[in-house]
Amino acid sequence: MKKKSKKLPAIQFYPGDWRKDPGVQALSYHDRGIWFEILLLMFESSQRGKLLLNGRAMPAEALARLLGLDEQVLAQSLTRLIEFGVASQDKDTGAMICRRMVRDDKLTKIRKKSGSLGGNPALLNQKPKQKTTTQDNQKPTPSSSSSVSTSSSDRSRSIDLSRPAIPNLEEARQWARELSAPQDCANVWWHEMEGVGWIDVRGRPVTHALPAFTAYAAKWKSNSLRHQTQAPPAPPTPAVNKPGRYS
Repeated sequence: MKKKSKKLPAIQFYPGDWRKDPGVQALSYHDRGIWFEILLLMFESSQRGKLLLNGRAMPAEALARLLGLDEQVLAQSLTRLIEFGVASQDKDTGAMICRRMVRDDKLTKIRKKSGSLGGNPALLNQKPKQKTTTQDNQKPTPSSSSSVSTSSSDRSRSIDLSRPAIPNLEEARQWARELSAPQDCANVWWHEMEGVGWIDVRGRPVTHALPAFTAYAAKWKSNSLRHQTQAPPAPPTPAVNKPGRYS
């Protein structure tokens, strides 16, 4: 049985994303209102983002009573929500779900487990279980434009940009090992990018993720080292997701 999500004091709502979502904007005002009310119910669900009642898919009859709607009218609206791609059905429970809310909840749990940016400082003192694939004395080819170099206090590393543009999770973890970054850094970064559909801060598709991860890892390690010498900071404000589908 899945553990009930901890209650949050407020829902994260992004007006820009709501207005940019073509599926939502294709709905009538009436259907948009129904979808918004359903989002509030999903937020309070035992599995955030899924429309459940006592751990099971909420019956249409119960939802109609909660929303004060005729069952036939509600059924037509629910059909449009699915057809327009605004909502989906959970393959395990059959319940209606909001994909965005499910992704956000998953990312929140990952961030909570890993800690604020910088992760667990104790991980910095641990030796990686797997040896890095790049030798310390490897020198980048001066005429090559297919590599990016990173430096630390005692060595520099060269990473080949010919590797996969969009990595899977294990490839991201391998990048972290080669950059001497904690595995939590790769875990949080990969899930966050996966959650926003591999879109950069300017809303553009990511064509090659390694440079972005290299900068992210450097910032992560910098913050981790600072956390080792300073008192723990106040809990950070949750990061706002980049513009995209609100459904």
